[in-house]
Amino acid sequence: MSEVVLDASAILALLNEEPGSEEVLKFIDKAAIY
Repeated sequence: MSEVVLDASAILALLNEEPGSEEVLKFIDKAAIY
């Protein structure tokens, strides 16, 4: 079971290199993405 849930906006922020999106990288290996 995943410890973190990310929604599509978090992934899009990462892909678009928006400010603060590097925080997503800390959790992506443990995440369930919805």
